[in-house]
Amino acid sequence: IFPIQFVTAMLWPSGYSFSQNAISDLGVAVCGEFSEQGNQIRDVCSPAHALFNSGMVLTGALLLIGSVLLYGYWPTMLGRIAVMCMAIASICVVAVGLLPWNTEPELHDLFAFGQALFQWAAMLLIAAVVGRGASRWLTVGALILSLVGFLLFILALDGIEVLSFGIAER
Repeated sequence: IFPIQFVTAMLWPSGYSFSQNAISDLGVAVCGEFSEQGNQIRDVCSPAHALFNSGMVLTGALLLIGSVLLYGYWPTMLGRIAVMCMAIASICVVAVGLLPWNTEPELHDLFAFGQALFQWAAMLLIAAVVGRGASRWLTVGALILSLVGFLLFILALDGIEVLSFGIAER
């Protein structure tokens, strides 16, 4: 999705800011001023919103296929649950792409949050089943980074910017 995100951002007439705009701004289907509960007011105009949203759907579908192919790779119950959590996270990514933020903000945010929760659960369970070694610590490190980023994003939504809004979300 990163190449599609970059191309979509470059097509913004007024310039997209990776530090000040939300990722979901790239999928917004209309031009105008948007905010998060009155905070983080920003101009949004994404002429390639269909490309971005299609990229989200494709990414989610590919992750789902990967999850299906991984099912049974870790033969324990925890391994299977981890892969199921990843599959659910994948379906949430598809839903985010099908429900742009400007048309269905509550559902879009619900699926985005669901994706994060199921992804974190999958990462935690995968760290438990991969055994000792670099894979476990890489997964744990990525999980911690993701959780810290989410906390910083929530703080930014409330107007407390430790990192800029867009950077914290990423």
